[in-house]
Amino acid sequence: NSIIDISKIESENEILNNGNYKLDKIIYEINNNINILMKENMYFTINVNEECFNDLYGDEFKLNKILHIFLKNIIQYTNNGEINLSVSSTMIDSSNCELNFSIKSNSIFNYDFNTKLDDLIKDSYDNGTDIDFKSLNIIIANSLLQIMGGSIKVTSDGNNSVLLIKISQK
Repeated sequence: NSIIDISKIESENEILNNGNYKLDKIIYEINNNINILMKENMYFTINVNEECFNDLYGDEFKLNKILHIFLKNIIQYTNNGEINLSVSSTMIDSSNCELNFSIKSNSIFNYDFNTKLDDLIKDSYDNGTDIDFKSLNIIIANSLLQIMGGSIKVTSDGNNSVLLIKISQK
């Protein structure tokens, strides 16, 4: 599936399938799917600002996929403790809002969001290793986020890392 996804993205055939959706449905699915993946001595919490917009218009499937990819990767970097997803929204204008997803973990992770597929393949070939699918999925999530007009940033204070995803929706 990752190869198919990256092929669509690289050939610029990835299209947005916008429609009406409920943000709480995505949050519910994430909660169920991520809790299953949690290791022993880890727990997952979600905080949704009660003023967060719920009735939205955009590509629900791609948004869900982006969040799942980043959360799954953060779980792999985290040995114990809490992973927290905080969700909020702010009004941009009368018909658009910005969704903010903040993922905090007590581990340090560092993503290179500038890595391209060609670089990943070349590194695998040069090192005689298989393609790193964690990195491939990060490329996919970041590419989907860019297609949707979103942004991503990682900050760290030496003890914790925070991944901040911002995306506009109607």
